[in-house]
Amino acid sequence: MKEIHDDGTAEQLNETFYRTAPHDYFRQRLFNLLLVASKSDEIADLAGETITYGSLQVGRSPGSASNEEENSALVEQFVATEAEILLHHISETLLRLYLAHETAPLCPWIEVTRLRNFREFKESARELFLSTTNEPSDESIARVLVGTSNPEHLSPKIPERNGRVCSTRLGSCFGHAAHHWAKKEQI
Repeated sequence: MKEIHDDGTAEQLNETFYRTAPHDYFRQRLFNLLLVASKSDEIADLAGETITYGSLQVGRSPGSASNEEENSALVEQFVATEAEILLHHISETLLRLYLAHETAPLCPWIEVTRLRNFREFKESARELFLSTTNEPSDESIARVLVGTSNPEHLSPKIPERNGRVCSTRLGSCFGHAAHHWAKKEQI
């Protein structure tokens, strides 16, 4: 892969990516999941109709659940499955982004594309976040997430103790994501 040099290309790539607010994708998926969970009766009513989007039309298939109890069971199964898939996707994304930013490269998005070997990526995540001997430090977590491990460089200023507590808690979030996503049994 062609290396990026400091000719402004990395800055343009970074600006474009950070401007897109990739977290909005996950927020929308969570919204959709909660919508199905909380409005299942209304959605079941809609499912009895043919739904059209552009030239695509989808209607209830013959023999699909038609009573309230069957619909409720299907919704519950969908919500549980989609919640697990969403947690898995968010966990993987969080770990990939951390690993891509960890060494403070010129263009982290190039680093994300280099994480193509699934087994190597999973091992890296497992080693970093599940190993008791090789956990990322609070300073490393702060540097990746806020761009500095020195609270003096932040604006507005935060007390050093609050910064350490925040980094430790965020480290726990990474550990939880790694535990969910990269545990040994899943390889």
